[in-house]
Amino acid sequence: MAYAKTQGVIDLDGVALAVSEAVTNVVLHAYLDDQVPGVVEVVAASDGDAFEVRVCDDGRRRRPRPDSPGVGAGLPLIATLTTSLDIGSKQGGGTRLVGLTPRRGQGLEVRPWARSHALRASQ
Repeated sequence: MAYAKTQGVIDLDGVALAVSEAVTNVVLHAYLDDQVPGVVEVVAASDGDAFEVRVCDDGRRRRPRPDSPGVGAGLPLIATLTTSLDIGSKQGGGTRLVGLTPRRGQGLEVRPWARSHALRASQ
């Protein structure tokens, strides 16, 4: 989070929670049937008016799991914590999630993290 702070990210807690949720999704879903641990790549960079975080894996993209140990609130929660969210296939296989959040003084609509979003998502 130190890098995000130096880049003027407005909502550090929101970025931390969104990244945590994205990495948790990789752990729970991307490498489910694999015999060896998989890799998760997290890359952050300033991109124009926004701070961009990419979370990528090399696992197989799957449909939602009916036996999922989670409540299925991860992606909706990430969407509320970012101003833009793109989820797709990664070149060469795997999944790529890209989230943008505003930086201080930039002209983006700010949707700061609200505790009510997190509470609603966990109910």
